[in-house]
Formats: sequence, structure tokens, C-alpha cells
Amino acid sequence: LSYTDFDVVSDTASFADGALRLRAAVRNTGPRPGTAVVQLYARDEGASVVRPVRQLVDFARVPVDVGATVTVELGAPLGRLAYTWPDGRRGVEAGEVTLLLGLSSADIRHTTTLTVPELVLTQYR
Repeated sequence: LSYTDFDVVSDTASFADGALRLRAAVRNTGPRPGTAVVQLYARDEGASVVRPVRQLVDFARVPVDVGATVTVELGAPLGRLAYTWPDGRRGVEAGEVTLLLGLSSADIRHTTTLTVPELVLTQYR
């Protein structure tokens, strides 16, 4: 719990080299220095099985002085969203993944959607 207020703005989101990445600016808009815990959640929009509405994939604790802005980069390998498909394979199906950026799961400040390719991790046949 910080005794100040923060504004979080997403700068860029991308999928490259098998990882989801998001860069954001965190600005301290309050009267005293504090530490923001910036959280990145993901939601697989095209999964053929039920998936979590918000899955925490990364977070960062960011100290920010009064009036200052700090850039933070969050990310996770696509495999972090893997699940077992109905045919027994484990991976991520091709489709859209929504990234949600915020200070908590109840305080989402920005969302963006990326298209990702199919990723097969293992096969259990």
C-alpha cells in the first residue's frame, strides 16, 4: 500500500521471439514518493477450453518520486498461457490474447489485444 497515487499508461505491446511484452509509463501523481506494483494480466480469447478471465503473467515493483515518470517493461513467454487441449496436447492455440495492465486485478488501466501463433509444447499420445 502506497500513500500516494499513480497513473499508468501503456506505451507499446508486442509479441516477438515467443514472448508477450508490454512497456508502460508509471507516473506518481500524489504528494509523496511511493512504490507502485504494476501488474500484467493476460486472457486467451480464442481458447477451445475455458480459461481464466485474468491470469497474472508478470509484475514489477517500481519506486517513483513525486511528479516523476518511470518506464517499466513487463513480459512473459507465451508458454505461460499453455493449457491441455481437448486432444491431449499442451500449448496455446493461435488467436487473440488480450493484455491487461493495472495496479491490481480490480484496477485495470489499459487493455490491448495481440494475435499470437499456435504453440505446441508437448504431446501425450
